[in-house]
Amino acid sequence: MIFYENELFILSISNSIISLEFKSKTIINLSAAQNIVATRLQLQAKKVYPLFLDMRGVTDSDKAGRDYLAQYGFMLTKAVVIVVNPGVSSVITSFYLKRYTAEVPVKVFTEKLKAMEFLNTFI
Repeated sequence: MIFYENELFILSISNSIISLEFKSKTIINLSAAQNIVATRLQLQAKKVYPLFLDMRGVTDSDKAGRDYLAQYGFMLTKAVVIVVNPGVSSVITSFYLKRYTAEVPVKVFTEKLKAMEFLNTFI
């Protein structure tokens, strides 16, 4: 298992899945987005993985950060699941993903178990 943690997120690679979990009250701006992507790519060492992305700890983001993640956030991934809180964040995330099409399958979930079931099909 590979593990990394900083003040914004916890990143791990286990069972052929890379997992990125944001800590409570995280705000994503351009600098944070660049840090997230660079750290993940460094830990992946050019290997492609399915990505489990838990956004439930994110409380806010700016347009520059969202745009950066939309453009570069899915590099070296086979498929991506994004787990969000039900309600507004789910609707906003789904809307944003429709504007920025990814080259890999990306699905939004509110339940971790269902998200993992989908992602396990890409291992």
